[in-house]
Amino acid sequence: MNRRTTLGTTIAAVIGGSACAALHADPLPDTFSWGGVTLFATIDVGYAYQSEGVPLNSKFVGGLEYQAFTTTRNFSGSQSTLAESGIEQSKVGIRAEVPIGYDLNFVGRLETGFNPLSGHLTDLTAEAIAPSGLARLAAIDPKSLPAVPGRPRYGVPVKGIGKFIAVGLNFSDHAAESNMAVPSEPVMFTKAISCLSGPDDDVMLPKDAIKGDWEVELGVIIGRTARYVSEQSALNHVAGYVLANDVSERAWQLERGSQWDKGKGFDTFGPVGPWLVTADEIGDPQNLGMFLEVNGRRMQTGNTRTMIFSVRQLIAYVSRCITLHAGDLLITGTPPGVGLGMKPKPIFLKPGDTMRLGIDKLGEQHQRVVAWHE
Repeated sequence: MNRRTTLGTTIAAVIGGSACAALHADPLPDTFSWGGVTLFATIDVGYAYQSEGVPLNSKFVGGLEYQAFTTTRNFSGSQSTLAESGIEQSKVGIRAEVPIGYDLNFVGRLETGFNPLSGHLTDLTAEAIAPSGLARLAAIDPKSLPAVPGRPRYGVPVKGIGKFIAVGLNFSDHAAESNMAVPSEPVMFTKAISCLSGPDDDVMLPKDAIKGDWEVELGVIIGRTARYVSEQSALNHVAGYVLANDVSERAWQLERGSQWDKGKGFDTFGPVGPWLVTADEIGDPQNLGMFLEVNGRRMQTGNTRTMIFSVRQLIAYVSRCITLHAGDLLITGTPPGVGLGMKPKPIFLKPGDTMRLGIDKLGEQHQRVVAWHE
């Protein structure tokens, strides 16, 4: 049996009592029984806290995948607060039915909890993410913050976003799959503020939608006013980065006149989050892996290093046309793999579909597609 463990670099799998390095596991202690044509495997998996890089109030979530990664049976471990030092294990027992002849793989991730800042500010507004505001937040000891109980809904990380500006065709291979020329200058458009939604909220297709589509994108939250800024100083105006899904309806975008905004601004077409990650935590924004899946099938795989125009170039360019203020959101383009570009024929979203997307250091989003309703 072929087995693998995929974990974050600060986590080690604890399997059969022995700690294994991240991204690697010794053979799992499986128990097999036969029943008709089905092979059963029971696996115990634990996790260990071994680095200050793992947030408190975290839990391990994983599943089984087999052959071509077309089916996943998910499970969730019991939640426990991780010790500040040492190792605390939480084992999970699962039983999965795996057809004979299929490879069995274990996959997992660390699902982090979060801590409230409500004792220090009323909301994460433009003022709070300005340089002085971020400095005040940086001075707070995270260990002094209580954990948020349960699993509350994540909303848009920043309140009061003033402008939602987008850049199209910023990956040459995405331009090619869209049958459009590689732009000589950034292609700018806007998304309606009313399309903003939380990272795990439902995506609602508009009435009579026939070509709903997806686009994983790196979002930039501005932290200070940017007007005619240079490329060299552009990143000094960034408060942080977010994950965004530039949901689109291609018929309205491309077939009903020349204005992309019409196909980009429907309600729920702007999921953002789950987190705002400050610029100092991200480092180089031009080296972030990104992906998107629809119904468990990988559609997009890319990296921000292949952008045509870098983040600093985009901020400098946009600031020549539009003054950017603290709290404004700029999304920066998508890699190939959108539904419009699928071969031999396009694939478009329909009610009941699910989307999962993520960018390195920025977390993941999980959305369910639903039909329009009041």
